Amino acid sequence: MKDLIIDRENILDLLSEEKTYTTPRETYSPFYSNIGLILDENSTGIDALWLHYNRFSRPLWNKLIDIPAAFNKKRSRVEEIVFGFGQAKLAFYGTDRFLFSANGIASAGLFRGPAGQTGERWRTRCDEKTILIQGYSANGDARDPDRDVCFLTGVRALKGALAADGTDISAYCDADGDLLLAFAFECLTIDEQRLLQKLANCPETVEEAAGMCAKHLRDCVSEFSITVNTETERRMLAKALHGLLFNLTKAPGDLSKHVSSYPNRGEYPTHFLWDTCFQNLAYELMNGELVKDFLLQFNANQRSDGKYPQFLCSTWARPAETQPALIGWAVTRFAKSRKDEVFLSTMLASLEKNNGWWLSARMTSCGLVSCPHGLETGQDDSPRFDDGGTLAADMNSYLLHQMRCTAELARRLGEEEKAAFWEKKAEALSEAMLSVLYCGDDNLFYDVSLSTGAFIKIVSPVSLLPLWAGVSLPENRSRDMIERYLLDPKSMFGDVPFPSVAYDQESYQAEHWWRGPTWLPEAWLMLETLDKFGYVKEKQMAQRRLYEMLLKDVSMHELFNSQTGEGLGSEEQGWTCAIFIKLCKLLNG
Repeated sequence: MKDLIIDRENILDLLSEEKTYTTPRETYSPFYSNIGLILDENSTGIDALWLHYNRFSRPLWNKLIDIPAAFNKKRSRVEEIVFGFGQAKLAFYGTDRFLFSANGIASAGLFRGPAGQTGERWRTRCDEKTILIQGYSANGDARDPDRDVCFLTGVRALKGALAADGTDISAYCDADGDLLLAFAFECLTIDEQRLLQKLANCPETVEEAAGMCAKHLRDCVSEFSITVNTETERRMLAKALHGLLFNLTKAPGDLSKHVSSYPNRGEYPTHFLWDTCFQNLAYELMNGELVKDFLLQFNANQRSDGKYPQFLCSTWARPAETQPALIGWAVTRFAKSRKDEVFLSTMLASLEKNNGWWLSARMTSCGLVSCPHGLETGQDDSPRFDDGGTLAADMNSYLLHQMRCTAELARRLGEEEKAAFWEKKAEALSEAMLSVLYCGDDNLFYDVSLSTGAFIKIVSPVSLLPLWAGVSLPENRSRDMIERYLLDPKSMFGDVPFPSVAYDQESYQAEHWWRGPTWLPEAWLMLETLDKFGYVKEKQMAQRRLYEMLLKDVSMHELFNSQTGEGLGSEEQGWTCAIFIKLCKLLNG
């Protein structure tokens, strides 16, 4: 195909690839929503309404809108769903709000199948124009301090009428055979008058609602421009952008101040720290205001002592763990392409507090920070933690890099004294890493066991992260390390490069989570390491191998078998979508 530039003007055409929206992983949810709709191929209408909330997705209704079988489903555009031959339509017009219209049917059933995971529910208002239903849905995560989440949902008949017979709710067309319904939903913080106002302030037609949705989607990619050269690239770009746009939400409670970006709406409906930092690689190409929101979300929920939680939910954050100190990396990337002193000043103060938390709460007598288990590194089941906590090479590298980023931000803002302070702290940490984590015999960095003080001699990309972070190792040794391990086909530079454990290690397993598969966030940092040391040809080769792997995968999986490239884990995973887009931009322009 001829080179095709994808930008704000034709993004809706790209996104309007045929999608089924038939599973909880892929619900129809185009407008910052916490709810998603499922269109079952074996039934008509809207088969289910799911709530994506607080680390757990659950169904609220299995029969939200039931229409006659003659109205076979057909999705026409990403901003609008069409049933039959245009006789029924649906479009979102705001967060958790949508319109449904139909012509030529006598009636439609509404809210006919309460899902099994929901608790008590009752109607708080019921007349021929408006019905409100309040209730509770059981939370699926035992760590959530609330056993249930309250919700309020409503429907208003703009054309036609509503009626209830016991638990059955129906909508009937008007004298002209027309039906037009507005739906709205709230959870956690509910207010009947506010919901009624949302139902009243709706557009007059589904076409108008679709226009509002289209504008929203275009605004989310207001800065986007990328070239694709093949039909496969075009299809994969559509999937990647779809994943990132549908994972956006305006959640209630602690997440209400900013837009959040979930790693995967159906699997992980929560705002993760390091996922956000990697997802921003693509959002930086799409919309700078979104990038700011995602990072400010952590600032808004930062603990008073400076700790960032591992992830954020509407009513709780993961209580014990944090995640790698990568927010400085993400903020500095943003700062290099945009001037926003207010945002940078806010994040500088936040980063200083976070650095202080690491240097106090996790500091050890040897001058390095400790890591209790793999969950905090993101490498949940890495063999590096089989025998307990460590002085982890990656966690200290992330902190070193973040302190250097803090110094850079301070200098950008004219805060020379702060810059000098964090540079000094960074050098001290760098010296400690060389003293404790560096094995001269192997010319490699290893974790050190907290219980024995011995090296944990497992070769992995973690072993080279100190180079990415700027540890003060002589350049000749750094280049020898890269060439001996990172670029060795027997170690980490195979057809599927940068496995989470090197191919030649005893503990290597090609498809066992963090014990051998390739994860794109880690692979991306290895690309940055090659770039840092001028391995241009090798970086381009690795980029191309990873890109070809993604083109073959089709589904933007969470991780990949490092022998075959087969995708594993959840689909349309945020960081995979983001790194595919970034690679496409680098390779095609």
